[in-house]
Amino acid sequence: MDYSKAIKESIGAAETTVKQCLNDPKTTLGKGLKNIGEEGNLHTALEKGISNLYGYNSDSGAVRHGLKPDESLSFDYSEAKFLVSIYANLVNYLIEKYNLS
Repeated sequence: MDYSKAIKESIGAAETTVKQCLNDPKTTLGKGLKNIGEEGNLHTALEKGISNLYGYNSDSGAVRHGLKPDESLSFDYSEAKFLVSIYANLVNYLIEKYNLS
């Protein structure tokens, strides 16, 4: 099972949802979350928490940049399940908050 790919796809879904919320096809998940927070639609602590998780996944060698052969970072089922769940719940929250359904 490719857990990194599952995490990457869930991040992509969250980023696409943020773009739709803000009607900004060029924003990133990080910038978009900040903007959503500034609009008052995401508590500051929650925005920072999700941004920190995104940062963890965006670090060199993590899922957003692809693992390099010499790196040992890998994700197991429990970590993938946790991260995919976080991003899926973010998508659901934003769909409800911005009436995207």
